[in-house]
Amino acid sequence: MYKIDVKDNEKLFFVKVGGFFKDEEAKQFLDEYLSKYESITPSEYDLVLDCKELSVSAQDMVPVLKERLEMYASQGFNRIFLVKMDSATGMMQLKRAGEESGFWGQITVVDTADEVEAVR
Repeated sequence: MYKIDVKDNEKLFFVKVGGFFKDEEAKQFLDEYLSKYESITPSEYDLVLDCKELSVSAQDMVPVLKERLEMYASQGFNRIFLVKMDSATGMMQLKRAGEESGFWGQITVVDTADEVEAVR
């Protein structure tokens, strides 16, 4: 499950992901993400990645996760916020992939999506 919402008034590029991602859904997500990304000037927007409901990834999806984190890190967003996953194991998996990709040092981790407004 995913939802991508560009909030022009707030200059937010909001991505919510949840459950398990299978290969086909990951491809659909990327297509929609890139289409919406191309409609904005990234340096004017904050990226919010709400991973709260994301499940632990299958091992074969970890390289895809790492690729996405590398992509986010290289896209020139003003700031990147990550909403913590409910799963401690999933959060460790995400952090490990983020550290390997250079993504982890570029983000602000928050507990809820509502918290983003407080720290912006």
